[in-house]
Amino acid sequence: MRSGTVVGIVEATGKAGPYDPGASNGTEDAAGILFADCRVIRSNGTTATHVGSGVLVHGFVDAAKLPFPIDAAGAADLVQIRFENLVSGS
Repeated sequence: MRSGTVVGIVEATGKAGPYDPGASNGTEDAAGILFADCRVIRSNGTTATHVGSGVLVHGFVDAAKLPFPIDAAGAADLVQIRFENLVSGS
């Protein structure tokens, strides 16, 4: 997953996954933003089940520089992050 990806926590596993406002597994609630790239596909093509990465939970973020857009609901979940250039209606 790319740095800047908004993540939510999968309720069944307690692990982070990409934020998905249409989901119903916990990832519909934004929990943070990946601070660095996180490789989940190993060099041999298999998928890692446990990987580590830092997650930003407070600070300032230029929403225009995120690799994927965040909607207003996702931004509202991240109350300790101040978003600049957040496109309304996203």
